[in-house]
Amino acid sequence: KIMGVFTKGEEQFVFIDTPGFHKPRNILDQSMNKAVGDGMADVDAAVLVVEAAIRSGAMSTAHAAADENRDLYAVPGPIDSETSQGTHWLLKQGARLGDDPRELLDSLLGREPGTCTGPAEEEEPDLFGEVSPEEQERAGALYRWIKKHRAQSLEDLAGAFPWPLAVLSTLLLELELGGRIRRNSRNRYSAL
Repeated sequence: KIMGVFTKGEEQFVFIDTPGFHKPRNILDQSMNKAVGDGMADVDAAVLVVEAAIRSGAMSTAHAAADENRDLYAVPGPIDSETSQGTHWLLKQGARLGDDPRELLDSLLGREPGTCTGPAEEEEPDLFGEVSPEEQERAGALYRWIKKHRAQSLEDLAGAFPWPLAVLSTLLLELELGGRIRRNSRNRYSAL
């Protein structure tokens, strides 16, 4: 499932949510495992594990990514949560910490950490110079609204803008990866 697309210069990042590798019980499961494996083999992929129990499809996917020499990122979670045990183990084994979209983008672009920065405090950002004028206008309107109305949820934003949820989600992802906004632990968006 494609969760978003981010384009920066000649680079394009497609964010997908996969079912992860798992023990196949039928032909559909075998097909899904093949799709996950082909996806890692055919593209220059990085894997970000947000939640994973020690024995889970996400951990199988992480192991496959390591076997394919792909960058592996993990997000830590509550120490008493079963779905955080896998990400904690991955971090102990050398996975990169995946808690900052700007650092993640720097790494994916092969740049030194800290080179992806947001706009100066008073500067109006040039949002997505490579996209259509309509998308630029939408991104600008969304950024200005978030800047004015702090800590807004996706539901708040969906109520404020008449765009399809897929468009809104993609714009939010692009703004977050571009260092313009951040999403907090309560899934609320604020301008940086």
